[in-house]
Amino acid sequence: MYFEKLVLVSIGGVLGSVVRLYLLQELETFLPTRYWRTCVINTVASFGLGFLVSIHQQMQLLTEDSSIFFLIGVGFLGSMSTFSSFILEVFQYLLNNSWVKAILLTALSISLGLSAAAVGFKLAQVNIF
Repeated sequence: MYFEKLVLVSIGGVLGSVVRLYLLQELETFLPTRYWRTCVINTVASFGLGFLVSIHQQMQLLTEDSSIFFLIGVGFLGSMSTFSSFILEVFQYLLNNSWVKAILLTALSISLGLSAAAVGFKLAQVNIF
């Protein structure tokens, strides 16, 4: 069972990191500053996670052994939205004594992420299946 979870998280993680890299490059045209691209990608992943959790709850599949959740939730969405990139960008502001920017980026990222997860969760509750 552990090996299966490891494989699922690994497959999802590889795919999520490739999508993240692709989106970072594609969004550069619209958002030249990296932290805004990270914020957008993390928000999209948060939406996906909220959507996935809602579907799993509706279908009563959300258990700690759910293969889909490990593949998509932990692997794909987990690697697509890396917490370490967010922390690095905030930390760089702090190193440059840009405290206001660091606080604003933190507040905005958390607010957008939670809001996106809530919207994804609610949207999945609309009977679209």
